[in-house]
Formats: sequence, structure tokens, C-alpha cells
Amino acid sequence: MNRSNDSTRSVHESATTVVRGLDRQYEILMDLQKLAGSQGALIEAGEHDSLLRLVQRRQDLVQALEQARADMTEEMSHVRQDMSSLDDQLRDRIGDGVSKVQELVNSIAATDMEDARRLSECQSERRLRLGNIVAATTARNSYQPTSAASSRFADAKG
Repeated sequence: MNRSNDSTRSVHESATTVVRGLDRQYEILMDLQKLAGSQGALIEAGEHDSLLRLVQRRQDLVQALEQARADMTEEMSHVRQDMSSLDDQLRDRIGDGVSKVQELVNSIAATDMEDARRLSECQSERRLRLGNIVAATTARNSYQPTSAASSRFADAKG
């Protein structure tokens, strides 16, 4: 009986750790979502240096998110094995936390997909403009006179 209480308390402690871990993930994801929202404007404006700095900050947040997930992996496994021993309130907090985290992940992924599409469009536009510049330069150069021989060579023969 004492062992059962220890096990229940241990699952309860693990569940509390999981809730804290989910809260931490949510905080990181909120920061990530704010940066994701700024990313599109930088892509549209062609602010490459600012975009690179933003991407680096996002990468730092992703690493922090991975660490937060790793920190609670063992605890989450423990809780899943004995979820029935948790009170309803704690179970609901875990479920709500997982749902909130998943919603944010989906929202960030959708924003990133849209930004990737925009970035691809911007690259295509720039490629097209560059192609037009090359074509115009080639056309302009075709009107330039070309000499078959350099004037020095002509002078040496003549």
C-alpha cells in the first residue's frame, strides 16, 4: 500500500514536471510565432541581413524547444504509463497543454509554408529580372561594332 502511494506521488510529480515542460514549450513557441510573423515582411522587403539575423534567433529558439522536449521525455513516458492514477484536473492540464502546443506548432508551420512560398516567388522574380538584364545587355552589345583585328595588328601589317 505504501508502495502504491509512492508510485502515485511519483506519477503526480512527473505530471507536474510535464505541465511545467509544456508551459515552457508554449512560451518558446509564442516567441517563435512572433518571429515567424516578422519574417514575411522581411522577405517582401528584401531585407536579407535582417532576415538572416531573424532566422538565427528562430534557430536558437528551436534548439531551446528541443531541449525543453528532451527534458520532459522521460517524465511524459512515466505519466503515460499510469495516466489513470492522476486526478482529473492534472490530466486536463496536460491535455490542454498538449493541445495548445500543437495548435501553435501548426500555426507556425502554416506561416513558414507561406513564407517559403513568398521567398520562392521573390527568387523567381529576381531570376527573371536578372535574365532580362542579361538579355538587354546582350542585345545592346550586339549593336556595338566589333573589329576583326586590333588596331595594333592592322598597323603592323599596313
